[in-house]
Amino acid sequence: MVFFVGVIRVALTGLAVHVVGIFKRAYAGCVARGWVMGGKHGKYVYVRRRDGWFVKVRVFKSRPEDDPERYLVVGPRVREPPFTFGVLEEEDLPEEVRGRLYEY
Repeated sequence: MVFFVGVIRVALTGLAVHVVGIFKRAYAGCVARGWVMGGKHGKYVYVRRRDGWFVKVRVFKSRPEDDPERYLVVGPRVREPPFTFGVLEEEDLPEEVRGRLYEY
């Protein structure tokens, strides 16, 4: 009886270690590949302003790169953006959009 309980305990412990290992690998893979929830499709990015703050901007991908209507400033300024979002520099945006970054 004791042998049987010991075998079951070892089997369950081994199963638990295996399951935890699977979840750790899956989590590491999703973080490395960007499968986390925030900013996963590139609709929103943060833009680094000259004063060191970041502002959240909505990007419309179907519009041309140089079109000012491609970028819509939506968010308040933050000191540190979430690590899952892309970050653009202020110089990458058209001149009309740069002025709107400082309204927040």
